[in-house]
Amino acid sequence: LVKDIFGSGCYYFDSQNNDDEDEFFGTELDINKDKASPTLALVAQCRPWEFIKTDKLVRIAAADLDLWYSAELVCDASVASVTSNTNTEKNLMATNYPKLKASDKISTQSIDSSLRQDTIAHLATRALIDTALDLRLYRRADLFASKFYAFGGAE
Repeated sequence: LVKDIFGSGCYYFDSQNNDDEDEFFGTELDINKDKASPTLALVAQCRPWEFIKTDKLVRIAAADLDLWYSAELVCDASVASVTSNTNTEKNLMATNYPKLKASDKISTQSIDSSLRQDTIAHLATRALIDTALDLRLYRRADLFASKFYAFGGAE
């Protein structure tokens, strides 16, 4: 599904069965926002990290499609998949920034020093923060950097 919506740039090909690979190289896909948003929600729920390039997916969702909430949802899922956080309270989304109350706190994940720096969470959150900075959305980038401090905010 990710390959069909976002193209081959966001999908890892199986070296045993790469006959579909030639079909997508060299073609520019017209990504439909109506199909991309539910696909990103499905990715966040299913977490098929070994099959998709999450950092590219987040960049396309945020920069090209302006689906910041969905991109942040994918980042939250990637962080949850590498942390042992069993906290059941709902995380506040940084993309709701103008609507947050002064008493609301954006939860940050505790730093786990045993994690490598190239985990799926590090790649996805760095892509989200970098995309916001590249587009000169400094407040949004600051909120993402604060929320995902352990995975890319310190840089």
